[in-house]
Amino acid sequence: MTSLPHSVLITGANKGVGLATVAAVLAARDDTFVFLGSRHAHGDDARGRLLADHPAWASRLQVVEIDVSQDDSVAAAQVAVARQLAAGSTLSAIINNAGVGGDRAMSEVFNVNTRGPRRVVEAFVGLLEPSGGRIVNISSASGPTFVSGCSAERKRQLTHAAVTLEQIDALLDECVAIDAAGES
Repeated sequence: MTSLPHSVLITGANKGVGLATVAAVLAARDDTFVFLGSRHAHGDDARGRLLADHPAWASRLQVVEIDVSQDDSVAAAQVAVARQLAAGSTLSAIINNAGVGGDRAMSEVFNVNTRGPRRVVEAFVGLLEPSGGRIVNISSASGPTFVSGCSAERKRQLTHAAVTLEQIDALLDECVAIDAAGES
């Protein structure tokens, strides 16, 4: 159980930007515990690589298995993190870094990159420090690139301040259906 004053959950933290973020937080803040979120056993490998260079971080770093594309995995990760937080402790930050791209189906990309952060926030918000806790969403240029290629109407839908989650879900479903049908 962590007794440090600050705890941070970082998803997609077994490589790249996520792993660099874990290292940066641990290096910058001796008073912070990090939950290194990873889909597979790659999280244990990442932890091992970090501790090979910084063995003193061992008591401030724990791997949490979390696949942001799966409701049950996110729920299980929330339970695991809640158990590790000391009584009365909260998360100082949730850093949504997990993401996919490349040649994956649009449905998978949307499920991980759009619905994944929402899943994580909805599951973990109750563990977040109510006054001062932070949610950080890390993204690539893929989102803005996608939006820039949309019609004026779609751009309004995606960027309007009053857009609802239901409207975004409906638009995602429509885009997935178009992609599955092979249309553009």
